[in-house]
Amino acid sequence: MLAEQVQALLSPLEYTSACGAEIEYDPEYIELQVAAAEKVEQQFGTTIIPAQQPNWSDVAQRAGDLLRRTKDLRVLAYVARASAEIDGLPGYANVLELALRWLELYWKELYPRIQIDGEEDPLPRINAISSLMEIEGVGRALRRAPLAQGDFGRISLREVELYLDKNSYLSGIPGDAQLRQKLISGDTPEINAVRRINTTALALTHLIESHLGTSWTPDFSGMTKPFEQIVRALDELSGTHAISESPATASEYPTEQSAPAPQASGTTLERREQAMQQMESICRYFERYEPGHPAALLIRRAQRLMPLNFMEIIQDLAPESGQTFEHIVGCNAASNSE
Repeated sequence: MLAEQVQALLSPLEYTSACGAEIEYDPEYIELQVAAAEKVEQQFGTTIIPAQQPNWSDVAQRAGDLLRRTKDLRVLAYVARASAEIDGLPGYANVLELALRWLELYWKELYPRIQIDGEEDPLPRINAISSLMEIEGVGRALRRAPLAQGDFGRISLREVELYLDKNSYLSGIPGDAQLRQKLISGDTPEINAVRRINTTALALTHLIESHLGTSWTPDFSGMTKPFEQIVRALDELSGTHAISESPATASEYPTEQSAPAPQASGTTLERREQAMQQMESICRYFERYEPGHPAALLIRRAQRLMPLNFMEIIQDLAPESGQTFEHIVGCNAASNSE
């Protein structure tokens, strides 16, 4: 899924509900489920029919057609899988960020709804969110996806994950110096997507917990482990830590565990990537030592806005007021991005 498609899907639909129609029993939704089903290997006597993967372009098209008339996380889960298969890490990152924005903007009306006929049942929605980050389908596709390419060849997310299971740093990995420099610079869509996915997964966890409590919050650790590992390794390599991990005095705010005292890193920030890494370190501090403090949620919101231009930020923060703002300032999103 492309970034411009994400922006289009943020706006309310022109129906009675901002999230459109319920499509659970819609024939097109049933056809989408059939199209996305993997055909398992079959044997008839001595004849073996091999397993067959879905046509992911067809799945993406069918799901996209449905999203023109509904905002449904169940449909978006199929977009997530298709995007992971077709577009790799950047495409999936776009879909996951869209899911988060939907939940932020349309918590009550988004499908599957939390409350039906006056009865509250979060299970269908939690299942739909979990489908966006399920290990066997989406996770497997993302692990196969390329993380970096160059003279050293093509390195997948899975290959880097396997190496980090045995080593704390990326020295010695195939491609070594050139690959490490590419990873540290963070100047590719794939490497940027790893940080975006890690950030969005954490924000999703906090958002669900704030609405439904810990008992309904899914455990995404099986899916997010490689992203957390790689972000941690990149932070180590870049040497931009805002927070020391050594024991120190407790925070001035009461917390469940003692936090290390913040220490200046002595590093001058000269690139956006370094600033993003500092923001990530600050978020980790609050999430680990002051989980009840809202600062982490606000900083993560700022992280998601960093790649956007001015008009895109307006559309993200208040999509319903975008046209009004364009009329006032006499510009549009397209001209602003040029």
